[in-house]
Amino acid sequence: MIKSYITLKEIMMLKSFENSSVLTKKENLEIPVSKINIMYDLDLLDCISKDEILIVESTVFKNIFQNYQKNFIRIMKEKGVNTILLKEGFNLIGDELIDYANTIGFNIIELDKNICFFELIEHVLDKILGENEAFQKSLEEIHLAMNRIILTGGSINSLIAYLKSKFHNIIVLKNNFSNNIVNKRVKTQVLDFIKTYEDHSNSEYIKSFTVNGINIYIIPIIAENTIYGNLFITDELQHVKKNDLLILESVSSMLGLEILKRYSEERHTNVYKLDFFHNIVSNDINKRRKAIESAKTYNLRHYDNYFCMKIDILSGSRCVLIDRILRTLEKLSKEKYASFFVEKEYAIYALIGHYEDYKEAVLFIEQILNNMGYKYFIGIGKEVSGLDEIYNSYQSVETVFCAKRVFKEKDILFYDELGYYKFLGNLSLKDDLLQYAISILKDLIEYDAEKDANLLETLTVYLKCNCNLRKTGAALYTHYNTVLYRVSRIENILNLNLSNENDRLEVSTALKIMDLYQY
Repeated sequence: MIKSYITLKEIMMLKSFENSSVLTKKENLEIPVSKINIMYDLDLLDCISKDEILIVESTVFKNIFQNYQKNFIRIMKEKGVNTILLKEGFNLIGDELIDYANTIGFNIIELDKNICFFELIEHVLDKILGENEAFQKSLEEIHLAMNRIILTGGSINSLIAYLKSKFHNIIVLKNNFSNNIVNKRVKTQVLDFIKTYEDHSNSEYIKSFTVNGINIYIIPIIAENTIYGNLFITDELQHVKKNDLLILESVSSMLGLEILKRYSEERHTNVYKLDFFHNIVSNDINKRRKAIESAKTYNLRHYDNYFCMKIDILSGSRCVLIDRILRTLEKLSKEKYASFFVEKEYAIYALIGHYEDYKEAVLFIEQILNNMGYKYFIGIGKEVSGLDEIYNSYQSVETVFCAKRVFKEKDILFYDELGYYKFLGNLSLKDDLLQYAISILKDLIEYDAEKDANLLETLTVYLKCNCNLRKTGAALYTHYNTVLYRVSRIENILNLNLSNENDRLEVSTALKIMDLYQY
């Protein structure tokens, strides 16, 4: 059960404290209080609990030597106790102890010498229990009201409107999947902050920020251990109470489940899109014909020029970002191109239809992704004519992704840029290519495994250095004569001559295949 709490500042407003004095800084009073107790003996130090305030008997404090008073309040601070109440003991406290208490955020309060301890405790407990009872009642009322809205088919907008009316403060919801913002009626600076806010730490805790003097509290919306968005509440209209934040934190899971429900409905739609995509890129002509018959559903014209694109998101929570990017691409691209987007295995695949230069369409997609500010890699398949040829573009974009580790400096890679990697990265030939590479290098691989000789590394560097022994030695931090010996040993093991152009080509190709497929 979620429990409310009151602050020490609220406690100090009780009549029992009207003649009490705060000896430390008053800005430390905004701390939670969950209980109050009396310390009659130092042995009770082991029994204190977090957010407790302690009435310390003056006799107890007198028994603490001045040198150990700092240690006394430090131990209490470490245990989560932030306040002691003293009666007739303030004369034992020096300026040095007050300064230390202020440094660690600890409160020392001098009580009215005529106050009865038990009367004081009764008043504080009545306040705590009364506050918690009112909190539980409010929490139950809000849960029931939100359940009624959900059961009667109300939208997330309706839920936010209800919360706004209940707390009399501005409340904004930002959906991580769609990047959609519910209730944009806030000051421009606050809205700009909300639009750009990202929490890559995936923290489950409430955070607070100040924008142009306005305090903004951020509550993560969590369901099934996933953060689906954030609630933002500001103090533009009135002060935000701590208990209001606790209630919003409690009901945020209901909002998370509603977001999840709508997201699941959209994922169901994606299943049909994925089925269409699998058919249109299939090698089976009958499946392609079936897909072409339903292409009009997605506004794809049969005889347009097309290319297939694959987008890999490299930053943030991919599951959340892919859905957000998918929505944005669909929304902006349909106004300019015949386009189709679908998520498949944590990547976005796109079919883009165009009339003129297809690189212009690629630039348009690139600008959208750059504006969203995420790291990405885009593979572009070859251009084809008509829907019945899209499978060729799809196969070529998979080749691009196979070869991308060779072109590490590129964010966008076109199939036309691959050179001989069009052949080496052809996944339909993967088994044959690996079999070929192993047949060339097998003896050297086995020799390295047996002797721990690293001759395969020497061969790789030697070829990269255009068979220059001195450059190879410098790259490997190895003496010239040692490199010469190793190269001679490699030639003997593989039964070839690295001075021969055909032998070099054969070995170089085998090494590239092994590297490409990380064998």
